[in-house]
Amino acid sequence: MGLKIRSFKKKDAKEVSHLIIRIFKAINRDVSKEGLKFFLNIHSPEHILKNWPDTYVLVVEDKRKIIAVARAKENGWNTHLFVDKKYRGKGLARELEKRREEWHKKKGNKIIKINSSPFSLAHHKKLGYKQIGRKKSYKGIPIYPMKKTLD
Repeated sequence: MGLKIRSFKKKDAKEVSHLIIRIFKAINRDVSKEGLKFFLNIHSPEHILKNWPDTYVLVVEDKRKIIAVARAKENGWNTHLFVDKKYRGKGLARELEKRREEWHKKKGNKIIKINSSPFSLAHHKKLGYKQIGRKKSYKGIPIYPMKKTLD
Protein backbone atom coordinates (compact mmCIF):
# COMPACT_ATOMS: atom_id res chain seq x y z
CA MET A 1 0.00 0.00 0.00
CA GLY A 2 1.32 3.40 -0.95
CA LEU A 3 -0.28 5.31 1.91
CA LYS A 4 0.67 8.88 2.70
CA ILE A 5 -0.12 10.61 5.99
CA ARG A 6 -0.18 14.39 5.75
CA SER A 7 -1.71 17.50 7.25
CA PHE A 8 -5.22 18.52 6.27
CA LYS A 9 -5.52 21.23 3.63
CA LYS A 10 -8.55 23.42 2.95
CA LYS A 11 -9.03 21.74 -0.41
CA ASP A 12 -9.65 18.44 1.48
CA ALA A 13 -12.83 19.65 3.19
CA LYS A 14 -15.33 18.19 0.74
CA GLU A 15 -13.63 14.80 0.49
CA VAL A 16 -13.15 14.60 4.27
CA SER A 17 -16.79 15.53 4.81
CA HIS A 18 -17.99 12.77 2.48
CA LEU A 19 -15.67 10.20 4.09
CA ILE A 20 -16.80 11.01 7.64
CA ILE A 21 -20.50 11.05 6.77
CA ARG A 22 -20.29 7.79 4.81
CA ILE A 23 -18.50 5.98 7.63
CA PHE A 24 -20.71 7.49 10.34
CA LYS A 25 -23.89 6.33 8.59
CA ALA A 26 -22.48 2.83 8.13
CA ILE A 27 -21.42 2.27 11.75
CA ASN A 28 -23.99 4.22 13.77
CA ARG A 29 -27.33 2.53 13.48
CA ASP A 30 -28.87 3.78 16.73
CA VAL A 31 -28.62 7.52 16.07
CA SER A 32 -31.86 9.50 16.25
CA LYS A 33 -33.11 11.48 13.25
CA GLU A 34 -32.17 14.66 15.12
CA GLY A 35 -28.72 13.25 15.86
CA LEU A 36 -28.13 12.42 12.21
CA LYS A 37 -29.30 15.88 11.12
CA PHE A 38 -26.97 17.49 13.69
CA PHE A 39 -24.03 15.29 12.61
CA LEU A 40 -24.56 16.00 8.92
CA ASN A 41 -24.66 19.73 9.60
CA ILE A 42 -21.45 19.88 11.64
CA HIS A 43 -19.60 17.74 9.09
CA SER A 44 -20.52 19.70 6.00
CA PRO A 45 -17.55 20.97 3.98
CA GLU A 46 -18.47 24.53 4.95
CA HIS A 47 -18.50 23.75 8.66
CA ILE A 48 -15.20 21.89 8.40
CA LEU A 49 -13.60 24.82 6.57
CA LYS A 50 -14.82 27.23 9.23
CA ASN A 51 -13.99 25.18 12.35
CA TRP A 52 -11.06 22.89 11.58
CA PRO A 53 -8.18 25.15 10.45
CA ASP A 54 -7.01 25.89 14.01
CA THR A 55 -6.94 22.22 15.03
CA TYR A 56 -4.53 19.35 14.39
CA VAL A 57 -5.88 17.28 11.50
CA LEU A 58 -4.20 14.45 9.64
CA VAL A 59 -5.48 12.76 6.51
CA VAL A 60 -4.31 9.54 4.95
CA GLU A 61 -4.24 9.14 1.20
CA ASP A 62 -4.03 6.09 -0.98
CA LYS A 63 -3.41 7.06 -4.61
CA ARG A 64 -4.53 10.63 -3.87
CA LYS A 65 -7.84 9.48 -2.38
CA ILE A 66 -8.43 10.32 1.29
CA ILE A 67 -9.15 7.10 3.17
CA ALA A 68 -8.76 8.22 6.79
CA VAL A 69 -8.87 11.34 8.96
CA ALA A 70 -7.92 12.11 12.56
CA ARG A 71 -8.47 15.38 14.44
CA ALA A 72 -7.33 16.74 17.80
CA LYS A 73 -7.82 20.02 19.64
CA GLU A 74 -5.35 21.94 21.80
CA ASN A 75 -7.64 21.55 24.83
CA GLY A 76 -6.83 17.83 25.04
CA TRP A 77 -9.75 16.48 23.02
CA ASN A 78 -9.48 13.99 20.18
CA THR A 79 -12.63 14.54 18.17
CA HIS A 80 -12.40 12.44 15.01
CA LEU A 81 -10.86 9.18 13.90
CA PHE A 82 -12.43 7.69 10.78
CA VAL A 83 -10.85 4.98 8.62
CA ASP A 84 -12.43 3.61 5.46
CA LYS A 85 -13.66 0.04 5.95
CA LYS A 86 -11.24 -1.41 3.36
CA TYR A 87 -8.26 -0.08 5.36
CA ARG A 88 -9.24 -1.15 8.88
CA GLY A 89 -7.21 -3.73 10.76
CA LYS A 90 -3.90 -2.61 9.22
CA GLY A 91 -2.66 -0.44 12.10
CA LEU A 92 -3.66 2.85 10.51
CA ALA A 93 -5.86 4.05 13.39
CA ARG A 94 -3.10 3.12 15.83
CA GLU A 95 -0.55 5.14 13.85
CA LEU A 96 -2.85 8.17 13.69
CA GLU A 97 -3.48 7.89 17.43
CA LYS A 98 0.26 7.72 18.09
CA ARG A 99 0.80 10.91 16.11
CA ARG A 100 -2.02 12.67 17.93
CA GLU A 101 -0.53 11.66 21.29
CA GLU A 102 2.86 13.04 20.26
CA TRP A 103 1.16 16.30 19.26
CA HIS A 104 -0.70 16.48 22.58
CA LYS A 105 2.54 15.94 24.48
CA LYS A 106 4.17 18.83 22.58
CA LYS A 107 1.18 20.99 23.55
CA GLY A 108 1.64 20.02 27.22
CA ASN A 109 -1.55 17.98 27.49
CA LYS A 110 -1.27 15.18 30.05
CA ILE A 111 -4.79 13.84 29.55
CA ILE A 112 -6.65 13.15 26.31
CA LYS A 113 -10.43 12.95 26.29
CA ILE A 114 -12.71 11.43 23.69
CA ASN A 115 -16.36 10.62 23.20
CA SER A 116 -16.25 7.16 21.70
CA SER A 117 -18.96 5.71 19.51
CA PRO A 118 -20.24 2.27 20.51
CA PHE A 119 -18.53 0.95 17.35
CA SER A 120 -15.10 2.23 18.47
CA LEU A 121 -15.33 1.51 22.19
CA ALA A 122 -13.27 -1.71 22.14
CA HIS A 123 -10.67 -0.11 19.88
CA HIS A 124 -10.22 2.84 22.24
CA LYS A 125 -9.88 0.50 25.23
CA LYS A 126 -7.08 -1.35 23.38
CA LEU A 127 -5.34 2.02 22.91
CA GLY A 128 -5.38 2.63 26.67
CA TYR A 129 -8.49 4.78 27.10
CA LYS A 130 -10.62 4.29 30.21
CA GLN A 131 -14.33 4.83 30.27
CA ILE A 132 -15.15 7.70 32.65
CA GLY A 133 -18.91 7.63 32.52
CA ARG A 134 -21.90 5.74 31.31
CA LYS A 135 -23.17 5.72 27.78
CA LYS A 136 -24.81 9.06 27.01
CA SER A 137 -26.75 10.62 24.21
CA TYR A 138 -25.26 13.79 22.76
CA LYS A 139 -27.91 15.46 20.59
CA GLY A 140 -29.24 12.01 19.70
CA ILE A 141 -25.83 10.41 19.12
CA PRO A 142 -24.74 7.63 21.54
CA ILE A 143 -21.31 8.27 23.06
CA TYR A 144 -19.05 6.87 25.77
CA PRO A 145 -16.89 9.49 27.57
CA MET A 146 -13.31 8.25 27.90
CA LYS A 147 -9.87 9.54 28.84
CA LYS A 148 -6.25 8.51 28.62
CA THR A 149 -3.36 9.73 30.72
CA LEU A 150 -0.18 10.29 28.75
CA ASP A 151 3.24 9.27 30.08
